[in-house]
Amino acid sequence: MMFKHFLAFVLGACCMVTACRADEVLRIRSLNSVSNPADPGQSAGSFTGMRAVAERALNTNVVFVHGIGWTQQTGSSEFGDKLVDAIARGFPDAKIRPDSTHCGTSSLDGRREFKSNKQGLRIYSAKPMALTTDDPNFSVTVGELGCLDRRVVELRNGSTITIYRFLWDDAMWNGAEWFHMGYDDPLPSKNGEKIGHVGYDDPDSLRASLNSQLKNSVVTYGLTDAALYMSPVGGMMREGVQAAVCAALTGEFDTELQKGQSATASSLCAATPTSQSPLFVVSHSLGSRIVFDTLISDLPTVLADRIEQGTSGSGIELHMFANQIPLVGVGRMGDTRSIRRIAGKQLKIVAYSEINDLLTFELVPYFEQLYYVRCYGPKAGDSTCSAGAVNEFTRRTSNFYEDQAERNKLVSDLGFDVVDVRLKYAPNQISIYSGLKDPSIAHSGYIDRDVVLGMLLCGVENGKPRASLAGCRGK
Repeated sequence: MMFKHFLAFVLGACCMVTACRADEVLRIRSLNSVSNPADPGQSAGSFTGMRAVAERALNTNVVFVHGIGWTQQTGSSEFGDKLVDAIARGFPDAKIRPDSTHCGTSSLDGRREFKSNKQGLRIYSAKPMALTTDDPNFSVTVGELGCLDRRVVELRNGSTITIYRFLWDDAMWNGAEWFHMGYDDPLPSKNGEKIGHVGYDDPDSLRASLNSQLKNSVVTYGLTDAALYMSPVGGMMREGVQAAVCAALTGEFDTELQKGQSATASSLCAATPTSQSPLFVVSHSLGSRIVFDTLISDLPTVLADRIEQGTSGSGIELHMFANQIPLVGVGRMGDTRSIRRIAGKQLKIVAYSEINDLLTFELVPYFEQLYYVRCYGPKAGDSTCSAGAVNEFTRRTSNFYEDQAERNKLVSDLGFDVVDVRLKYAPNQISIYSGLKDPSIAHSGYIDRDVVLGMLLCGVENGKPRASLAGCRGK
């Protein structure tokens, strides 16, 4: 993931030189609960978590969407693999079914593309599009959207948790990004020698080692993904997430896999679900914005129908780690928004944010601020605001923070509730110097923390974690 290689050589020394800080849950706030943000002692908000739901259901579906970075890199244990392992670790005597599909890992082949030993289901767009580039005579056609695989965790009571993982990084690099950024790729090495196309320059070899790592992880395999998503390709990436959710609900994953060819969102969404299961969606980094748009801002009618038909229970939890919803929202201003909602389902976003993570945003204040400006700023008195909103921006706290009815209306207007989980766990980056926390661990280490896994599995009640991971497992 992003910052994966940043100052990696100092990580081992961090906890040897100074005592490691215990993981902390600094605060939990809910958009739908009255709490004063200026009072750090006030916490509010609840969510169920995965365990209580999964142990009462025959099967529970989990859809995972990753974020920016080289997620399928050979030899790495990235967020999607860690999620499967963490879920299995969170249930006593759980086992990962060995015959599950797996998209595999990838490696860099010269300066051309990532080669992945894909064993999952390859997803293609039903409507590939040709996109112009800065060369007026060259256009890029994006067809493949990613790889979808399935991992099954078997619980001791006979229930299962089926995790569908949509991995889009290889496909997007090969289909669109390489043409723009590949010239600056580091040439791979074999037996200590650089390999690649004859005549290629290798500017990466001229950079200082840490600058090289930052350039590659932050820009080439990082910000490029975010820039791509804000282009017309973003709609195709949402199409891939739609395919993943439909595969979980309709049972068409096996049907399409047995055909031995690529699938589309249309083919995976075609069938009407014949059963209902609880649904959780887990995302990391940019993946959270893609999920947010797919299920809320740009919700297709067919996907809304399938979710209504194929999910059990009244609620759907979207667990987002290191989300970039406000950041990418700046790039999506002016886009048409869907008016369709998922009927009969209460959507709840759980946003986990390490306070020192450079690339995450708390969402309760984000949606509060949009509401402030709409109802207490220049547009005060707008019919979309509650009766309590007045044209005095300076009086906003005396109205909004203490008015439960007003908060209820905001959640109703949005169509979802938000629970922010503010965390602190990243160690010092350099020895005993506390002014810089390790950005790699802050951004990608969420699922490694028992305190986070405990909340994902056991949930939160009235602003407090229901149990530690150990306590949750013991129930």
